Amino acid sequence: MSNTAAETSVVVDIYAPAGHTIMAQSQAAAREGVKNYLAGMMAGLGIPAVPELRWQTRESGDKSVGAAIQGRAARLRHSTTESHGVKPADFAVALCEDMLRNRHLMIDGALVAHASRIAPPSFGQFAEKDRFVIVQRLFEQGFGLQRLAQFAPESDAPHHTPEAWAETCIGALQTAQFLMYAHASQIDPDGDPYDFNRLVEGADYFVDVAFKIKGVPFPKMRCVKRVDFAPDELAFQLNDLLFPLRRMADVNTENLRFVSFLTSSGTLFLNRGSVGLLLDSLEAANPNLLALVRSRFSPDFIIAVLRHLVAENISIRPLVRILEIMVSGGQDLYRQQTGVSEAPPLSEIVHLVADEKLPAQLDLADWSELVRINLKNAIINRALPHFESPNSLSCFYIDNALLEKIARFDTLDAGRQQAIRQTLHRRIAENYLTPAGKIRPIISSVAWRRKIAGLIASEFPDTPVFSLQECLPRIVARFEVMIAE
Repeated sequence: MSNTAAETSVVVDIYAPAGHTIMAQSQAAAREGVKNYLAGMMAGLGIPAVPELRWQTRESGDKSVGAAIQGRAARLRHSTTESHGVKPADFAVALCEDMLRNRHLMIDGALVAHASRIAPPSFGQFAEKDRFVIVQRLFEQGFGLQRLAQFAPESDAPHHTPEAWAETCIGALQTAQFLMYAHASQIDPDGDPYDFNRLVEGADYFVDVAFKIKGVPFPKMRCVKRVDFAPDELAFQLNDLLFPLRRMADVNTENLRFVSFLTSSGTLFLNRGSVGLLLDSLEAANPNLLALVRSRFSPDFIIAVLRHLVAENISIRPLVRILEIMVSGGQDLYRQQTGVSEAPPLSEIVHLVADEKLPAQLDLADWSELVRINLKNAIINRALPHFESPNSLSCFYIDNALLEKIARFDTLDAGRQQAIRQTLHRRIAENYLTPAGKIRPIISSVAWRRKIAGLIASEFPDTPVFSLQECLPRIVARFEVMIAE
């Protein structure tokens, strides 16, 4: 991949059945719109290439939609994979959103080599695999390769891990940006109380609402007029990451969408500056706690824990409580066995883990799970939309034989891993909703909760995975649908 975009391409293959609405001859404009979005997203990320979008017809009998980027299979939402009868415009937006979620697949050796050419000499201190880590971290947080040249540490800076080096590129709160692109008629004030520009005028209010819900300090939204947009089109940009163009709904629906969009994108705004701001705001009232936290954990580690929580829609507003839990942990470990359900630990200092390990071996996932299991109010708030009756969830649960395989997932070959994913996805799709029409959660033990969540996160992003220990004793989890091979 060279510096000249026209000399190379990123190959994206979309596989769809011949009868899918997007494959009709009349939908050439919709397919071109997907390609144009990919080009815009890649430009924002600093990828010096043009997308080569290839629409492939599935063999007869295969009714699912699939995708690959640079020859590597993309993980699509189940609603995209099984999108028979969906309007072409709606499908195109959903597909673009899935391409955004799979942007890490665009990282290959050629792109890392390009990053090495534009980055300062300090980038060269890292082995190639660590350069991959840096680029991936930037893409995860919605930043493009241009930040390597603009914000990277100097050559004589102290040695950094690749993760810390990337966080330096990401920068502070002031470097995050939030833009909305829309037609001038949607941005300029007017006298219509039902026009969409009411959202623009009230953006500060909704940003404040999102902060109150999730505790993430969001930057102010800035509006940019686009003459090439239709009056009912808009798109958002967070940091360097462009989100898909879509049609607007009525203003009340857009207000709800706006808050949902902010809260679901909260991890993109958690950086050294924003988390530092949160910690500083607590210090006057909690000086001893903040001193202990800073003596035990690096700022980047705290950022990573908070990102883990926000990524799974857990509010970080109880930040003092989160820090208290972290300060208490790190010593007592208890290994959970598959097929055995324990009550929640009596102390918040106990880590429930899947393998034998020493306190010094606790990783980011272990610390994130310790926080979750003790954030009872936050878990209840996360579970509220899924209650069938007061404080009651109708859940999936996993057969012990399948759970044993999930526990050994990383040691299995690719074929067996794919079989496990397919089993999970098929069973979730068959029983996605409860009789009351609520999205059915999965219940497991703490030690495997995060592993299970990762196996379904791309395909079923709205299906939460709770641990029995974090729910008890205040939420009743009913084991109603078993997932088995």
